[in-house]
Amino acid sequence: METELKRLKTAHREHDRLVKSNKDYEKNMKTLQTELTQMKKNKVKLMRQMKEENNKAKKQEQKKQQEIIKLTREKQKQVSQIRKLQLEQKSKEMVLKRKQQEIKVMKKHLQVLNVKRDLAK
Repeated sequence: METELKRLKTAHREHDRLVKSNKDYEKNMKTLQTELTQMKKNKVKLMRQMKEENNKAKKQEQKKQQEIIKLTREKQKQVSQIRKLQLEQKSKEMVLKRKQQEIKVMKKHLQVLNVKRDLAK
């Protein structure tokens, strides 16, 4: 009888130990589950944030590219305008030079006529 009582007490203690161990296990599982849920939420939040930052970076890159294209076009227009003005300037200089030569020829011709007229007097 005494051995039976010892066996029952031991079994009771073992049962209590197992119940406590089971409660600790469940508590630990609940904590881990909560942490896992929180980690999943953080992952989703970080993924969304990364996507937004990526989109923002793409938009900034597109804006930069558009600005580069705009500045390149403006530069091409300026270069074209400079060439046009240079050609106009060169053309005007040539016209001026031709006019000066014509004037020079006319002056010489006038001098010759004046000399002939003076000689004829």
